[in-house]
Amino acid sequence: MIAEDNEGLREAAKEILESLGYRVILAKDGADAVRVFEENHPSIDLVFLDVVMPNLNGPEAYTRMSEIKPNIPVIFTTGYASEANLLSVRSRGKATVVHKPYGSQYLAQKLREILDKRTG
Repeated sequence: MIAEDNEGLREAAKEILESLGYRVILAKDGADAVRVFEENHPSIDLVFLDVVMPNLNGPEAYTRMSEIKPNIPVIFTTGYASEANLLSVRSRGKATVVHKPYGSQYLAQKLREILDKRTG
């Protein structure tokens, strides 16, 4: 699942992931992400969340999602927030941070690493 408030970035990330063979569910902000996750959590293997979004930021949305599915892997994406803001989430070993702009190869590599750890 991708939650990104910038429509262009949301669509670009979707295209990258779909071109790699992943099924993608979209959300437009943090609150929408939690709602979409609640409705689809059995089929979601990873969440890709922008750090700064309206209504709920990425870490807040992730906290709510992890109450529903405790071991859900997460990639946070940010163009300007410092990693220190995510320290509490990252310290639990569940989060990866990808900085914008990111390339399709880099994103594919990070996604594969996370999913392989989960199934390995």
